[in-house]
Amino acid sequence: MSLTKTNIKYLGKAKPGTGGGDSHDLGSFATPAALESAYPTANPGDFAIVESTDTIWVWDSDNSEWLDSTRRRQVSSVNGKTGDVVIPAIVAISGTSVTQQLATETIYNCGELTELSITFPASPTVSYISQINFSSGVTPTALTAPVGIVWVGDDISSDVFVPVANRRYCVLCFYDGTAMRGIVQAN
Repeated sequence: MSLTKTNIKYLGKAKPGTGGGDSHDLGSFATPAALESAYPTANPGDFAIVESTDTIWVWDSDNSEWLDSTRRRQVSSVNGKTGDVVIPAIVAISGTSVTQQLATETIYNCGELTELSITFPASPTVSYISQINFSSGVTPTALTAPVGIVWVGDDISSDVFVPVANRRYCVLCFYDGTAMRGIVQAN
């Protein structure tokens, strides 16, 4: 199985990790071990949030195992070795006001932000996936994002992500071939 956002089929309006609104949403678990203990097997398309990694995990039905959404595809060989290839692009962003185009297969780690403006590539492909993590301080982060994103998760108001004060966010964005989607998890 190739791990892409097409394997993360979250189309419901319910908060991810609650199990509501999507039969594939198995809930939220403290650790990978807790997820694996609760669901040693699953169905194709099943996913869950693992709080210790701040990521979404998907069931790989080809290999009968849970995969972290920040992990990449299986390869046949790299320097004689096989296995998962970790996404190499992890970018630390400093400052309190950030404007960032979210590149594919990249994780952005930010501190506390007063302003965040995100954009996406002009013509994303179905392999597009990116993640940005940030904190909203005493004054909520002012977010500017392109219109048309299908948002689900925490702090969604009238189908728009609106950060609130004093929360840490993990935002996973992906293109499913039809729409840009954003899954928001807040701690």
